Amino acid sequence: MTPTPYLVSKLQKRIVLLEQAEMQVLLDSLPQTISIYQMGTLAQKKEVSLSKQELVEIYGNYLSGQEVSNFHYLITCSKDSIYQSELDDGRVLIKPKLPSIGLSLHSFSYLPEAKEIKPSAFGSNTIRWGVKFSYPQIYQDPKTGEIFNVLNNPLFENSQLFSCLQKKIREMTLPAFFQIEEQLLKTPLRLGRACFDWINDHPQLKQRKIRVRKFAPTAH
Repeated sequence: MTPTPYLVSKLQKRIVLLEQAEMQVLLDSLPQTISIYQMGTLAQKKEVSLSKQELVEIYGNYLSGQEVSNFHYLITCSKDSIYQSELDDGRVLIKPKLPSIGLSLHSFSYLPEAKEIKPSAFGSNTIRWGVKFSYPQIYQDPKTGEIFNVLNNPLFENSQLFSCLQKKIREMTLPAFFQIEEQLLKTPLRLGRACFDWINDHPQLKQRKIRVRKFAPTAH
């Protein structure tokens, strides 16, 4: 059976760097009934989902500097939101069917000439910065062509879940302001409160002489 196309746009993104313990608190704040699936990887049927604790451990490996492959997950409170394509050998491929929360590792690039950052960048010259949670604002029904605004729409069960996630992220984190020479740069990145103790020892930031400020200075 061929999965129907997943037609979404205008992704809402929350980019955050957390300590491992903070990631545990964040995930534990979500309902116990959520399911977490690794996306785009063939796995045995019994291995297609993982627990919050397993995800936190994988994230901890990333924080310790280990290479983590295929960190692409779907978080959903409804199993109807995902499509499981089972192959003849018993393995399963997971894809989104209805709006679900996406979770992936995040890196950004720093453009010194323009003194600005480019979020969601790829390549060897990027700077690691935690994870990106994403959720679509627009969804199109592939069968009828009808277009829906997903946010705050009770038809889509994961919208409330994403709202809860955003609220907890705002509670647990602060905006990251970068000090680059004399310039203070506002960024779309957020940082867990426990990370401020060590963030300015981040080797990739130090290499580029970028310091993280906790708050923007008060204008006089």
